[in-house]
Amino acid sequence: MSTTNSSSTLVPPGVEISSNFKSLNSVIEFTRPRPTEPLPPLVQAYYENGILEVSAVAFIDASQKLESISVFYDDSQDMPTFYVTYTAPETEAIKFMGYQVNFTIELSNKPEVIETFVWDEDPRTSRGTYTTVQP
Repeated sequence: MSTTNSSSTLVPPGVEISSNFKSLNSVIEFTRPRPTEPLPPLVQAYYENGILEVSAVAFIDASQKLESISVFYDDSQDMPTFYVTYTAPETEAIKFMGYQVNFTIELSNKPEVIETFVWDEDPRTSRGTYTTVQP
C-alpha cells in the first residue's frame, strides 16, 4: 500500500519504468472497513510486436490524495513481475477510488503470464494477481 514508513522509503525490487495513471472517478464501497492490506489489482495484458502493454486498476483508500503512482519491473523471477506503488498512510477504509495505471515495456519473447502487485512495504501483505497475456 504505502511505499514509505516513518524512517525511510522502501522500494520494490526491479527498476522503475515509465507509466501514466488517472483517477477513474469511481468509488467502490464495502459495508465494513477493510484492513490495511491493499486490494489486488485488476489487470489486462497484451503482447504485440515485441511490446507488452499492461493496463491495471488499483483500488486505493478514497480519502487519500495521490500525487503519483509508479511502476517497477522485476525480471529476476520466472515471469515478468510488476509493482504498482504509491505513497499514502496505511489506513482501514470502506471507500476505495479506482486508479487506472497504463504502461508498456519491450520484451523479446511473449510471456504466457505476468504477475502484478499493489506494493506494500510488507511483501506478505502486498496483493498480487496473475494475468494471462493475450496475443
